[in-house]
Amino acid sequence: MPRRIGTHVLVLLVLILAAPAHALTTYVARGTVTSVFNPAGLTPLPFAVGSDYVVTFTVDESLPDTNADPDRSFFADSILSYSLTLGSFTASGEPPTSTRGVLVVDDWPPPCPPCLDQWQAVVRDTDETLLGASATDWQVVDLRDNTATVFSDPSFQVLTEDLSGFSSREFSISWFAPGSQLLNAFGTIDSLVVPEPRPGMLLAAGLAAIAASGRRRRRS
Repeated sequence: MPRRIGTHVLVLLVLILAAPAHALTTYVARGTVTSVFNPAGLTPLPFAVGSDYVVTFTVDESLPDTNADPDRSFFADSILSYSLTLGSFTASGEPPTSTRGVLVVDDWPPPCPPCLDQWQAVVRDTDETLLGASATDWQVVDLRDNTATVFSDPSFQVLTEDLSGFSSREFSISWFAPGSQLLNAFGTIDSLVVPEPRPGMLLAAGLAAIAASGRRRRRS
């Protein structure tokens, strides 16, 4: 019996030590560019209509949120790092650079307006370089349902391969120089997933395995 207890304690310690100190979650959005707006006439562009993109960002969900009203949560500077592959263009950022990110979750019920359900991630990087020029890079992952019915279903999970509950799903990236807009690209969001188990899920799985092991021993 003491050996079994010691094994269980060791498993719990490993799970606790493996979990990061913050509630960090990594999100991955994938899709395809559907339009490009190039008012500055930049050439050659590293992407075009039809190019695939992958944007990955890590969110600290333990940071407190602020509420502009009861139906809006605004997680300021909660996006700690990001990476982007868009055609042949790549970018990444993390503190202590000037990368800043916010995560916004809206659930505004009827009557309309505003009648909006929205899940939005915004990343801004003032250290970006585009075709050799210094620029500010804004990346936005935006899911919207203007009928405000998505979050009213408690069984709905945003992070799934099926995003059909949202009437609008758009990824956009924009580059700005002081006083001018350089380049915009817009694309679909085909998937938004968390590829790694969250620390809480890892700990819960470990506890469930220990409980199941105890039941098997009792039956035998």
